[in-house]
Order: sequence, then structure tokens, then C-alpha cells
Amino acid sequence: IIMASGAVTPWVVTDMRIGGAMLLFWVVSFFQKPEHVDHKDMITLFFASLFAIVLNQGSFIFGVSLTSPGEASIITTSMPLWAMVLAAFILKEPITGKKVLGIAFGAAHSRWGDLLVLFAQLSYAFYIVRFKDFVNKYSLVTIMKWMFTYAFICTLPFSTNDLMNTRWSSLPAAD
Repeated sequence: IIMASGAVTPWVVTDMRIGGAMLLFWVVSFFQKPEHVDHKDMITLFFASLFAIVLNQGSFIFGVSLTSPGEASIITTSMPLWAMVLAAFILKEPITGKKVLGIAFGAAHSRWGDLLVLFAQLSYAFYIVRFKDFVNKYSLVTIMKWMFTYAFICTLPFSTNDLMNTRWSSLPAAD
């Protein structure tokens, strides 16, 4: 609602979502046993965060700002289609009739907002397929803590200007 009114930009919404999640996962991580992450896995977490968070969340929020929420919701259902196709190419998993029937209701449109929402689903599907085994290596909190941290670092250079120019005091209070 506040994005549609023009009170905040898609960059601000994206950064607030990513930054808020990052802070929450860091706080939760202080209440669990510390977990060492190998340096090479930090690089993998960085790339996982690009697909699962930066490209997914960024494309989705920008897409919603350029299309209708209804169309964005319909396109969001295409993620299983992308996961099936990518799993076939990357993991060599078969595409079965049952899988195809299960995702036959996904829809695609040609407008920019729709395409961005569709790209968000493709990005997350790629993350699910490509990092399927890796995410089981560490606890959920450790994975999310580092992925949201990297995502926040990646989006901040693009959103800083919008964050600085947002009139926070003029935003309506929640009812």
C-alpha cells in the first residue's frame, strides 16, 4: 500500500525486507551454538543469496510495482515450473506427466512487471535446484543469517539514495 502510494520506492521496500530479516536471523543466531562456516562455503552462500534473495526479492518487489498484485500472484505460481525445468537440465531429473499436470496452471504475461515477477520465480527455482544439497550442510539460521547479510550488502549500494530520501515521518502509522 505504501509503495503503491509512492511514499516509498521498491528499493526501500526490498531493503527493509532484507535488512529486517538479516537482523532477526543475527539475533536468533546469538541464542544457538556458534557454527563455523568454511571460507569456500561463504562464497557459495554469497551466490545462493544472489539467486534466493537479491534477484528473487528485488525482481518480485519491482515487478509488483509495475504490474497488479493479482497478476503477480498468478505468475508466482510458475516457480514449480521453473524448478522442474532447471532440475531436468541441472540435476538430470526426469520431467514426468504428473509433474507437468501439477504445474499446468502457471501463467506468463509479456509486460515488464509480469516479466520481473516471473524472473523472481525463475531465480528462486534456480536457487532451489542449484543449492539443494548445500543448504543441508549448516543450520537454517546460519544459512539465512549469511544469505540475508550478503543480500543486504548487495542491495544497499542501489537503495542508499532512496533510503536517505524517504520521508519516514510522513509514512502512515499501521492501524
